[in-house]
Amino acid sequence: MESMVWLLAILAYLLGSLSFAVLLSRWFGTQDPRASGSGNPGATNMLRVAGKKLAILTLLGDVGKGLLPVLVALPYMLWQRRWRELLGYGALAVLAALLVCLPWALAVHAREADYWRFFFWHEHIRRFAGEDAQHSRPWWFYLPLLAVACLPWSGLLPSALRQAWHERRQAPVVFLALWLLLPLAFFSLSRGKLPTYIMPCLLPLALLMGHALVQRLRLGNSVALRGNGLLNLGLALLALAALAYLQLRKPVYQEEPFELFLVLLVIGAWAAAGLAQWRYPLRAWAAPLLASWVLIALLPAAMPNHVVQNKTPDLFVAEHLDELTGARHLLSNDLGAASALAWRLRRSDVTLYDTRGELKYGLSYPEHSQRSVPLADIRQWLWRARQDGSIAVLLRINSASDRYQLALLPGDGERYRNGNLVLAILPQVRP
Repeated sequence: MESMVWLLAILAYLLGSLSFAVLLSRWFGTQDPRASGSGNPGATNMLRVAGKKLAILTLLGDVGKGLLPVLVALPYMLWQRRWRELLGYGALAVLAALLVCLPWALAVHAREADYWRFFFWHEHIRRFAGEDAQHSRPWWFYLPLLAVACLPWSGLLPSALRQAWHERRQAPVVFLALWLLLPLAFFSLSRGKLPTYIMPCLLPLALLMGHALVQRLRLGNSVALRGNGLLNLGLALLALAALAYLQLRKPVYQEEPFELFLVLLVIGAWAAAGLAQWRYPLRAWAAPLLASWVLIALLPAAMPNHVVQNKTPDLFVAEHLDELTGARHLLSNDLGAASALAWRLRRSDVTLYDTRGELKYGLSYPEHSQRSVPLADIRQWLWRARQDGSIAVLLRINSASDRYQLALLPGDGERYRNGNLVLAILPQVRP
């Protein structure tokens, strides 16, 4: 009976209806996070009521939701020949989830009947198999990303995969392998790909690599650890050489000595950790962890100013709120910049300039077609809009076509530039 209860609880967790923190509190006999501290069954409250270990496990467990029910739990339970439990308690968990979600789903349909068509067809089926899927990438796109995501432990990846193959009949290894490979294969088959899609694969991969690391430390096998240290040392030296080359040819940091010092400190820490693990693999096996902490702590502050401005148009918009506030019309050729305008100015009437992107579906509605202006109509649109009031145009200039968009704007008014962002304030004209 107890095993059935736990099976139902785990299935409920996989379906997202039960917090992993609650499972851990029952498993380890600690206080229920819902009745202690802030009452929130999350990693922060688990830190308060149960300590660091369970807080970290809660954080890692919450990453695993979403893809597990179909892609992992089903084949794993069938492999263990527990299909009766899966069908019985799994159906009960699915029924409970449907009863919870159905009122909300019906309410959404009543308010916006086209939402579910957009959600399932456009955002899932079409993105998975459509010829015109956004972010289209080749099938192998995620393989090098996985290796990069394993840094600074990427040197252990071959050993971890080899050990998993040798232990392929052990249930924990099978579960982790399914957790890693099935979502990876599923998203690799999708035409539309983004790096964040495979985040659920990183936790089982980390556990497999940790298992391989523990085995090598136990056996005193230092070959993989030496290789990992040498890899990190080589990457640090390569990064240093690339930075020196760029600074001499096309400076990345311009009059930013503090930021340059921080990035050199990160590279130095990475190189020192790699050297230590290479020279003393069994004693300094955790050195890459320290390098990761230095990277996480310092890299955000070490970013060049032009990169920060280019990637966060919100900061540029905030600097020019006075100029933007009086504009009657808002125009932008970039969805990120348009979002920054809408957020900072608390306005939803931003018009898109020769771009649609992920808003293509909504802009296809007849009542919203005027919210996007094609390149051929921009001069006529500007003339009519300027008779009604001033226009604020925020452009992101990354290519020749973007520069042509900028060239089509009238030459009068004020212009401000920072990195690849250009703000033009076009005053009102008389009819």
